[in-house]
Formats: sequence, structure tokens, C-alpha cells
Amino acid sequence: MPENYDSMQQRMKKLFTEGFSVMDIVEPLPVVESCQVAGDALAIVEQTRLPLLGVMEDGRITGYLRLEDISEGECGPAARPFDDVPVLEENASLPAAFEALAGSPYCFVRVGGEVRAIVGRMDIQKAPVRMWLFGMVTIIEMFLSRIITDAYPDNSWQEVLTRNRLKRALHLQHERSRRGEGVRLIDCLQLSDKANIVLKDQELFSKLRFESKRQAQKAVKEFESLRNNLAHSHDLVLNWDMIVEISKDIDIIVTRI
Repeated sequence: MPENYDSMQQRMKKLFTEGFSVMDIVEPLPVVESCQVAGDALAIVEQTRLPLLGVMEDGRITGYLRLEDISEGECGPAARPFDDVPVLEENASLPAAFEALAGSPYCFVRVGGEVRAIVGRMDIQKAPVRMWLFGMVTIIEMFLSRIITDAYPDNSWQEVLTRNRLKRALHLQHERSRRGEGVRLIDCLQLSDKANIVLKDQELFSKLRFESKRQAQKAVKEFESLRNNLAHSHDLVLNWDMIVEISKDIDIIVTRI
């Protein structure tokens, strides 16, 4: 193992957990004065297309309004406290934002000690999130390759694959070699191929930390769909719980690639 292997792992972990922050995807929180009337608030909602507004009193944002709270009279009495919606600090990581959004369609972000920004599930379509998710998929594939090659030296994992899947991988390796790309055979497998190898080996499967093989198979399909959507710039639909759980295990995953 190269002497700098540990430092490479640390750099990769830092890039994944700290390379992007929630501030890369937030929107400024629209604000209405507490003394302003409902009509003013509705006009701001129509302009910004955000269903939440901050309510300012004495120069500070002290609460928020939901679209359904805006009916008549002044905005101040209808304001809600921030303690019933997740509030993140401005240095929060994207995994922290995903965890907050798993249980709430929106969360607020405190900037300079005061709630000043908002992030919602629709913000997953933004470029920083796409880059972060693509990194997650890449790390998962590297993790599967590592545990397979450790368990099956000298490409002995070929015996586990079907003939057609192995033939396809060999063809891809040949084509990439013809283009001058030196590549391992295992790197020519599809994500589902790697997952099938692992699922057929109980010891390897135990490293995935899934409760059942059915759950693992479902996660693999979702990851393949996610990667395809990322590659083709399609809108993303996420399994929030899965993304949150895997991001929590990133320490374990990175140390195995």
C-alpha cells in the first residue's frame, strides 16, 4: 500500500463531507415586516415563488410565515417560531442538509447568527448537489470494487458472473484498451454486476450494512437510476432515507476504497 494512501483517504473524505456546504444551494429568505399586511406578504410569495417568508421585527428576523398562514391583517401575529422547522448553521455540510430535508420539505439556514436563508427539496436539482451525488455514486462503486478484489484475487470473481455479463465486460475492456485506456476488468463491470457478486457472498454482503438482500437490490437499482439521471441531466427523485444513511457511513466506506 502506498505511503500516502491514508492521506488520499482523508482528502477524499474531506472533499465529500466538506467540499460543498449548504450555502452552495441556499436561497435568500424573503422577508416581510411584522407590521405589513397579508397582501404585501402574498405579493412577495408570488414574486419569489417560495412558500415561506421571514418576519422581521425591530430589525431582526424573529419568525416565519407559511403561505397558508397569510390571510388578513398584519403579518406579525401570524408568525411562527423557528423551533418547529430545522435550522442549519451556514457551515453545515450537504449531508447535514440532506438529513434535515429528509424530514421536512424546507429548512432554514442561520447566517451571521441570524436566519437569513432557506433551502428546500427542489434545490437538489442544483449543480453542487448533482456533483456531490455523482461523487457518492463513484465512491460506492470504488468501495464495491475494493471489497470484491480483496475477496477474489486474480479476477477469480469471474466465476460468479453469468457468461453474458462477463462477455460484455471483456468486450468493454478490449474496446477501452484499443483506445489506449489501461483499465482493470472489474472497472468494466456495471454497478449491478458488482452488486450481484457481493450479494452472492454472505461475508461481503455483511459489509453493506443492509437489513436484507432485497433492500440492497432496491438500493442498487436506485443508485443506477440516480447515476443515469445525473449523466443525462434529468430531474432527480431521491430516496432521502437511503442517501442519509449512506452519507452517515461514509467514514467506513472511504477507509475501504
